[in-house]
Amino acid sequence: MRTKHILIISAVVLFSLGLEIFIMPERTLLTQLFGIILIAFALLNWFVRNVEEHRLRPIIVANLLFYLFGFVVLLVNYLTGSQVDVVWLTSGLFLVMTLAFWYAYCCLEVWEYLTGKLS
Repeated sequence: MRTKHILIISAVVLFSLGLEIFIMPERTLLTQLFGIILIAFALLNWFVRNVEEHRLRPIIVANLLFYLFGFVVLLVNYLTGSQVDVVWLTSGLFLVMTLAFWYAYCCLEVWEYLTGKLS
């Protein structure tokens, strides 16, 4: 799977989560802002999908850390027993996206090593 495809999937996931959080009935100002941040991150992923892969290191690292930390927070939330069904599904999604961006990062490192474009 190419990095472009991972970025498109991430954009769709983040946009749908951000929109869902933004239009929740029991929303607060903080949840609305968080929804807007997710939508902005989704748009960032969408706009950089056609950039050359060796120039995407900051975007890949940002996505990797976002999904990794999100997975850890959701896992801790699951282990403490709060909102089990929703947290289980979302943490599984974050784990898959973490592994996808880890794969993209490792492929980027190998490509840069083979072509001699290490930065």
